[in-house]
Amino acid sequence: MNAPDKEDFKVNFRLQEERIATMRKEMESQNRGLYRESFEHDNCGIGAIVNIKGKKTQIWITVMWN
Repeated sequence: MNAPDKEDFKVNFRLQEERIATMRKEMESQNRGLYRESFEHDNCGIGAIVNIKGKKTQIWITVMWN
């Protein structure tokens, strides 16, 4: 197998630049906060129940176990 030459690196670099430009355009056009459909994948992430005011409570744990 031959080692990649400078042209291969240039092509790969150009492709990366195009992908980044596409993502930036998508982000600017959608402007929907943190959600990006392009970052969606199956079976990844977490689920959390939080109090947005920062108050610590176990009410949901108690309710769910009863």
